[in-house]
Amino acid sequence: MAESKPNYSPELIKLLDTFNMDYNDDPYWSESSWFSWAIPERNIDGTFYMHFRINMNMCCAGPTMWDLSGMNAWQFLYFDWQLIRLLPEGKYGVDYNKYDFETPWGMSTHTIEPLNKYHLGYERNNFKLDLVFEAVNEPHLLGAADLKDVQQQARMHFEQPGRIKGFVELDGERFDVDCFSIRDGSHGGRTMENLPPGGYTWSTADEKTGFHMIALNFGGAKEGTSFGGYLMRDGI
Repeated sequence: MAESKPNYSPELIKLLDTFNMDYNDDPYWSESSWFSWAIPERNIDGTFYMHFRINMNMCCAGPTMWDLSGMNAWQFLYFDWQLIRLLPEGKYGVDYNKYDFETPWGMSTHTIEPLNKYHLGYERNNFKLDLVFEAVNEPHLLGAADLKDVQQQARMHFEQPGRIKGFVELDGERFDVDCFSIRDGSHGGRTMENLPPGGYTWSTADEKTGFHMIALNFGGAKEGTSFGGYLMRDGI
């Protein structure tokens, strides 16, 4: 079977892993990313999320961990999304970057191998997280085939399937993590109140099998319309 071919340039691939420094003065210009992790045998899920707003000098970032005991944030096993915090110290995009930064509240990311491998760290409030995400396929970009298209769009978005390993520790109890995963990233102007409701559905079953789909309810429709995603079969 033929190898999967990327539909974007090396310049764009580099842009996926770093802050887009070609931003405008929109106060809602955003850079965001998240990683998923899970412990299936314990019915535990978790996320590692960061959201930067350069023109507000603000970031929102933190981890979550939950199980079947509750679906609301106040019922989670752990929840620490710091919502309105100053950007990390130093010059944005120079002294730190999208996957290379540390926060005053114990959260950090470091790129081990660009577009492929990342270390995630966090320690605060009797919760510790130490995970490494490694991709199993290349990033899948929604809606643009080259760098010029991305710069002209209101927003860039990509997903990448992978595997995540390490551990989390909560109140002295250690949980080993070794599961298939997904990460995403985006940049552009984003006003949350203008986003229609919808769904974000995905599965990474193994190194060669998975899917992702985003669907939104445009114009007040009762049913969502899928406008992006991928199907991965036999690693393609």
